Amino acid sequence: MRLIFFALVAILIMIGGGAYYMSLQDGNGEIAITPTPTANDPTVPDASTSTVEPTPTDVPVSVGATHVSPESLASILSNPTYATLRLENYGFADFLVAQSNGTELFYLQGNGNIYSKGDASFNAISIRGMGVLGEMLVRGGATFNDGLAITQGTLSLDGDLSFSGPHTISGSGSLTINPTGNINFQSPSYYINESGKMVVAEIVAPKLSYSGDITIDANSPERTTTVTVQNSDPLQSANLSIEGDVIVNGGTVTFASSETIDAKTADTLKFTSDGNLAMVLGDAAGNKKVYIYDSTGTNDVFSVDSFGNVFADGNLNIAGSFTAATTIIASLSVTGDSTFGGNITVAGTATVSTLAAGTT
Repeated sequence: MRLIFFALVAILIMIGGGAYYMSLQDGNGEIAITPTPTANDPTVPDASTSTVEPTPTDVPVSVGATHVSPESLASILSNPTYATLRLENYGFADFLVAQSNGTELFYLQGNGNIYSKGDASFNAISIRGMGVLGEMLVRGGATFNDGLAITQGTLSLDGDLSFSGPHTISGSGSLTINPTGNINFQSPSYYINESGKMVVAEIVAPKLSYSGDITIDANSPERTTTVTVQNSDPLQSANLSIEGDVIVNGGTVTFASSETIDAKTADTLKFTSDGNLAMVLGDAAGNKKVYIYDSTGTNDVFSVDSFGNVFADGNLNIAGSFTAATTIIASLSVTGDSTFGGNITVAGTATVSTLAAGTT
């Protein structure tokens, strides 16, 4: 309360414009000085008024009515044996100082600066310029119209931090948010935990990148899960473009009409279709072929060109019938019956075990 009282006294001093009213209260009593208008020069002490040395008493003691200069007033109230007020000039006009036993506790400059060595309690503080606070405890609300700058120390909040309207948290360096527990987004269901795991409902970003391997872990202990790439627009589709290899570890590639490429069985690749299985070559001149290579990957043991010609390095075993318009065979072995509707030309030797009756 003493600091509030001193502030009120200082305001009265600056409003008075040369006439000073001071009421000083300490544990021993009160000293009062009241103003009386005068035509004297305020910078020249009144010789007819003697200097009164204030003495603490149980009741207010009047030291007289006078108009004094700051120097004379400082002389009157400079006794350090009890709480005093001292008006001095430290480069700013009207510098009001409160001290106790010679120790400065509070001062107020004519330009409005206030300093307090101890604690101060106010119902409300309004700061229009820059305020420098060593320590401040706010039990009610606090409003900073021109911003709040903390150059040293820590800002601690025992409550919520809320914004009204869109605002920005910005700075010239890095920002670390390090709570004990999760950082939640809107609800506890969406968060970042202390291990860096992020759980959100949806991520909208033009690019996902990382300098190493990336794993999509659609884990569930109860069922088989699916990773879906889709376009939410029902009239559009989402393509998947892969620059490198596609590795399927023992699974099945299923297409739109249930056609599958099955790699579940080791060393076996199975193509399944409810309809036809087509291979389309790139020309109609017989130059392009469908090849089957041996394990070297360079020796084609079987091929079919775009004319339909078949080239095979091995034997051709046909369990059923074989019908061909024109066939050139290096070696032909038939275990069953053979029927030739046209002519047969043999460049080498033809060996027939038995000829049917009526044949030549």
